Amino acid sequence: MATKPYCMETKSALTETLQEKLPGFFDSHDIHLFSQNLRRQFIHYLEYELRTGVPLYFDKFLYPFNDLLDLLDTVGDELKQFNSARKIHKQAALKNNSTREKVIAFLKASLSPEKIFLLHENEIPNRVGNDGRVGHDVSVGNDGPVRNDVRVENGDWVGNDGRGGIPNQVGNDGRVGNDVSVGNDDWLGNDGEVHDAINAENAAYFDLMVVIPDGAQTSFSYYEQVISMANIDGAVINVSLHQSAALHKQLREGHIYYSIVCNERNLIYDNGLTKLPEVNKTLLQAVYEKANTTFYNSHKKANSFLEGANDYYGAHELNMTAFMLHQSIELALRGMITALLGSCAKTHCFRELKKPLKRCAPELQYLLSANAAEEGRLLHLLEKAYLESRYADTLDISDNDIALLVEGAESLHERVEKIFKEKMQAIDN
Repeated sequence: MATKPYCMETKSALTETLQEKLPGFFDSHDIHLFSQNLRRQFIHYLEYELRTGVPLYFDKFLYPFNDLLDLLDTVGDELKQFNSARKIHKQAALKNNSTREKVIAFLKASLSPEKIFLLHENEIPNRVGNDGRVGHDVSVGNDGPVRNDVRVENGDWVGNDGRGGIPNQVGNDGRVGNDVSVGNDDWLGNDGEVHDAINAENAAYFDLMVVIPDGAQTSFSYYEQVISMANIDGAVINVSLHQSAALHKQLREGHIYYSIVCNERNLIYDNGLTKLPEVNKTLLQAVYEKANTTFYNSHKKANSFLEGANDYYGAHELNMTAFMLHQSIELALRGMITALLGSCAKTHCFRELKKPLKRCAPELQYLLSANAAEEGRLLHLLEKAYLESRYADTLDISDNDIALLVEGAESLHERVEKIFKEKMQAIDN
């Protein structure tokens, strides 16, 4: 076997096999501890052996053995220095990485995922809540290991079947899922009033789907806690967790949402142990046609309400105009959600409708205004119009506000259809 010089002064050499094995031995063991244990073992041996006298081989053993222990101590010291330098180097390298690279590195280290899909990046203006913290959303997919009729921390309500649905899907108990953010970042409170919020305009936003290996023993709730505590350059990290087998099942069955997002374009990490399943084109085509039908049926109704709103607006019946606008926007959003996710909560609250939109169509997080406070105010007006037109007749709305609502609704209808077409084209491609 070929050898290479190891110490030129003594002409000694190590074989290639030893040169490969020694670093592995040193890396896989605590050399300092190993040296200490050898010394302890030797002392115990002496305490026993010297009772019967010094063995003949003692002189030839003691000094080389002591040299070996000194050598191990030196190796341990050098390894400690090397590891400290390597840690500093890694920290410096990580500091120079982009926020996206840091987020991926964090998820890889803390979740040991099978795959990571980047669904959206820096597309939604981020928000800091009244507590000054940027929120992280964590939701459980339709495979979440959750209990019956409980809400997973930072995740979704689940039905009586004990399974978490697609983020924000309605369970068998009729309760809609709820993506929860760290911090008080609700722009529209449960009291219907707009609360103070600060736009975190410079913060990065990442919407990711993380696939957990089937053999993972860690609970999703633990992963959620880990993600919720992440603080990476102030970025907002929105993560949905899915077990591999359940995700593969959805893809094989041609689920529209997963078929759109789980592709090579969005794949940013893959441990290489599993491949995405082949798409059943027959099933996908059937689901594709159903999604189109669902969307356009709802969109047609939404357009009818929008036309009615314009008629009432022309007649200067402002209260009915606002009511019809509410219905037109609700139906447009509901059609998008149902077409992409398969179901939609029965609610007239835009705050609730925005939750599934955050997953399937984050481009629609701002519906009527890019200004958060103005958005909340206008949507609150529409919700008041819906309630008061049915149960009272006390709505007071200005000509300026109704003009803003009509203009915003018309623009939103065009955006909704455009975004839906783009998502359907993603399947064709």
